[in-house]
Amino acid sequence: MAAKVATLNQILMAVEMTDSIGEDRMQFLWLTILPFALYKDCGWSAVPIEAFSAFCLLGIEDIGVQIEEPFSVLSCEGICGSVTANCTAMLEEDEKDRALIKAAKLLPAK
Repeated sequence: MAAKVATLNQILMAVEMTDSIGEDRMQFLWLTILPFALYKDCGWSAVPIEAFSAFCLLGIEDIGVQIEEPFSVLSCEGICGSVTANCTAMLEEDEKDRALIKAAKLLPAK
């Protein structure tokens, strides 16, 4: 069952990346064509209008990507290293405690 879920997650991630790439290309195409459409009505003020709209749209898109995939931004290596060190320390302490208890003959042997 776990293998099936892992396979499904890999397929879903591939679809999300494909969708994201397509959305990026369409957004850049639209932002490239927008100044030409605005020039007739706005003249040279189309340039700052385009810059502002590109800043807003690309910022919203980047926030969406970070919400969908936060682990590409977060430092998971540091978190995992800390968890590993804590678990290793707990196991070592458990082994020491079991040895002390066994030496005192309070714990039956396994």
